[in-house]
Amino acid sequence: MKILSVLGSPRKDGNTAEMLKTYIEGVKTKNQDVDITTVYPSEEDIRPCMGCNACKGGSPKACIIDDDMKKYYDELNKADIIIFATPVYWFTMSSQMKTFIDRMYGLDFKNFPSGKKLVLLMSFGDNDMISSGAVNISNSMRQMAKFLGMEFLLEYGISSNHSKKKRMKALEEIRDLGMRVDV
Repeated sequence: MKILSVLGSPRKDGNTAEMLKTYIEGVKTKNQDVDITTVYPSEEDIRPCMGCNACKGGSPKACIIDDDMKKYYDELNKADIIIFATPVYWFTMSSQMKTFIDRMYGLDFKNFPSGKKLVLLMSFGDNDMISSGAVNISNSMRQMAKFLGMEFLLEYGISSNHSKKKRMKALEEIRDLGMRVDV
């Protein structure tokens, strides 16, 4: 099994990173031979999509922006599961995550392997998915998954407003959800 995880937070030790790490630990518990690549867009040179459509016509059909995103197109194609982990910033995903996802426009949609699974992990500083804006991320990811022929496997959000006890319980649940993954 091959997993590509994308940490959309610029903080590698924050709440979102902890969720991602915990979920992956759960996955590894039952799938020791899993191959996991984690992308940290905040540490990469990934520039915004220019909307030039070079990737959609001509030959070769590929993104013409020469940056670090080029190495992830193959990873996206090969992954069985793609995990997106993002904090909620201003009622949507982080700019780091948005830039990575926008550059997925450079994928060859007609030949993108169907049957992949998508996992969405979110952290937010409000009380629920609606008031935080996490629902906006969920809707976007569900539409993207449908367009790409992916199964939307899981969505999980944790509020940093919750008590430590409640957050720890949520992390236990996330680990258990990771343990249920089998490709």
